[in-house]
Amino acid sequence: RWGFFAFPPGSQYSDLLITHFPNLLYFKSTLLAYREIPLWCSSILSCYPFAANPLSGLWYLPNWLMLITPQPWGFNLLVAVHILWGAIGLYNLLRLIGVNSLASMSGALSFALMPKIWAHYGAGHITLIFAVSWTPWLLFAEKKRRLFPTPWWQFAPGIIWGLTILADVRWAFYSGLLWASYSLYSSVNKDYHSLRRNSGEGIRHAIFSVIIRWAKIFAVQALAGLLIAAPLLLPL
Repeated sequence: RWGFFAFPPGSQYSDLLITHFPNLLYFKSTLLAYREIPLWCSSILSCYPFAANPLSGLWYLPNWLMLITPQPWGFNLLVAVHILWGAIGLYNLLRLIGVNSLASMSGALSFALMPKIWAHYGAGHITLIFAVSWTPWLLFAEKKRRLFPTPWWQFAPGIIWGLTILADVRWAFYSGLLWASYSLYSSVNKDYHSLRRNSGEGIRHAIFSVIIRWAKIFAVQALAGLLIAAPLLLPL
């Protein structure tokens, strides 16, 4: 049913039809009529700031592909690509942390077939699906950053988090909390054996030093993500 919009059972509406699809139509019609990106929307009351609307999809560049695709094919294709992208990210993450290929494939399929994701799809929460699909890649980039401390991987987690914010700002808190927890755990766990050799005040001081060092590095990465998402966050 690629050529049809999805609906919750027993409903004729979804957030896709009442929010995302009208925003796309307004975005596309404004580009065609005025040759400019719409920063304001005149379709509600006395206008509202379109650029500051997190659901406008204006600043998440993959959404621009839907300007040249027929609908609902474009929406369905973009959702499918993101779910596949998230599954590939989880597979790579599991392989990176040492899980065997069969179990990693099982994890990837479990992500792609997760009932909650498809429930959100039926309800039309496509931007949330876009953001969630970046989460495995966020953890993958954090793991890569520790294994390969090159300039690219040092900023890759922050870049991916910025893309997550642009996709759906509501997921920024949850993905950011997961990322920070995983990053902090990895930092402490990396020095676990050296910490065990200390005792009393020594081990507490060592843990405190690790946390301070982690906080400085993490702050720089988070700042990079916020700068990438600034076109949305500042107007918002």
